[in-house]
Amino acid sequence: AGVIGNNFYPSQKSVLLELNDGIISIADEVGNGKIDEPFNSQDLLFEESRFSANSKSDFANNIRSIQNIYLGGLGTEGAGLSGIVGAKDKALDTEIRNAIADAISSIENIPGTFSDAVFNQKSSVQNAQQKVRDLQSLLESKLTKFINDL
Repeated sequence: AGVIGNNFYPSQKSVLLELNDGIISIADEVGNGKIDEPFNSQDLLFEESRFSANSKSDFANNIRSIQNIYLGGLGTEGAGLSGIVGAKDKALDTEIRNAIADAISSIENIPGTFSDAVFNQKSSVQNAQQKVRDLQSLLESKLTKFINDL
């Protein structure tokens, strides 16, 4: 709240919208880039962490960064977007929290390595990608509207 009225953030809403845009961008990058490119092309040259076999962990941690911003802390709750949303719309807050958790667990539940799953666990990869896209859609539609209506 200390930055309100400065030249960079003229209002609290502008700060919230920028946070929202940032988490939408992360979901888009994971769902429509990091998962989509190697999966749809069936070409592991597009896989982010193919040599270390850490792609699933990297993708899940990208979504955890959304969770951290939304909750306002690293694995804890602080002064995040959730507090603002939950104070006015508990159902939306729960929906967003669940969508974040679903995206993380669906990525982590892809069997084996992502490299193998691209070819041999296609339904699991598609499910994870859809959960990330569902999260992105929820943030773009309902969270953006919520913030704009403040």
